[in-house]
Amino acid sequence: PTWKQIQTSSCFSSVPAAEQRQILAADERKREFHEEKRNEFESFAEEEHDEQDERSRESTEQWREFRYDGISEMAMNRCHYS
Repeated sequence: PTWKQIQTSSCFSSVPAAEQRQILAADERKREFHEEKRNEFESFAEEEHDEQDERSRESTEQWREFRYDGISEMAMNRCHYS
């Protein structure tokens, strides 16, 4: 039983203090474990998002450079042929 179940049960007072402490300690360990996992996932998700942003920026910059180079070449070709 969890601590909450013990607290709400009618036989709460009959559970020895040592057992109550063990249950509290186990609940605390579970809470800490889940909190740590949640933090790890949030960090992972943030890193993934940052990496995706970086890839997007790089892709956009490459496209701009390609487009700019292409326009420059076309402009230069017009000057030579006019």
